[in-house]
Amino acid sequence: MYNLAKQARSAAADLDHSFMPRKLAGKRVLITGVESALGQAIARRFAWEGAHVALLSSAGIPDALRQSIQQMRRICVTINGDMRELDTCDRALDEALTAFDGLDILVNNPPERDSAMVGGVPPLAFATLYLTRNALRVMDAGGAIINTAFDDTVPAFTRSLAQVAAKHGVRVNAVAPAPLPPLTAANQDLRPATAPAPIAEDDLATSFVFLASSESAGMNGQLIDAADFVSVA
Repeated sequence: MYNLAKQARSAAADLDHSFMPRKLAGKRVLITGVESALGQAIARRFAWEGAHVALLSSAGIPDALRQSIQQMRRICVTINGDMRELDTCDRALDEALTAFDGLDILVNNPPERDSAMVGGVPPLAFATLYLTRNALRVMDAGGAIINTAFDDTVPAFTRSLAQVAAKHGVRVNAVAPAPLPPLTAANQDLRPATAPAPIAEDDLATSFVFLASSESAGMNGQLIDAADFVSVA
C-alpha cells in the first residue's frame, strides 16, 4: 500500500470551494463498524466536513460509499476484517497511520451489540479497548475518541478511558443512538414501555461530528443522548 500522507496534506489544503467552513477539515479519522448503516453515515458526514477516513468493515465497503467520499476529494482507505480479531485491529491502525502519517480521531462504532462473552468480557468490547489503547499511543494532543453506546457498559468505559486519555490531551466521549438496553436479563424490566421513534442515521452522525470537532472542546467523559441532540441541533 502506498503512502498517502503527501496526498492527504495536499487535499487538506485544497478542500471544495464551498464558503461554508468544514468542521473537520484535514482531520485523519479511523472509523470501525462501517458495515452498519450508522457507520456508513458517520463516514459520509465526516468526509463532507473535510476529514480523510480509514474505514474498517467485516463485510466490505460499498462502492457507492467509497466513490462518494472520493468525489468529495477526501482520501478513503478501506480495511476489511473482523474487529473481534486483534490482528485486524492492528492492521486497521497500521494502514490508517501509513496512509495519513498520523491519526486525529478514532470512532469506535461496533457493528452490533455483542451479547457473547469470553472470560466474562464481550469480544467486541475487548477489541475496542485494545484498539483504543494502541490509538492513544500515536494520537497527538487535541485528538478525540468517540464511542457508540449500544449498551450500558459504554458510559462507564468512556468515563474511565477519558481520565487516562486526558493525560495525553485527548478527549473521549460517547453517543447513545437510542435508549440504552439493559445489559443483563435481570434488568429487562427497566426497558421503556414503548420504544421511541428511531432516528435516521444521517441525523445521528451529526452528534459524532459535534464530539469530534472543536465545538465540544470542553467535553470529556460525557454521553450524548442522540435523540436530545438531534432535537435541538
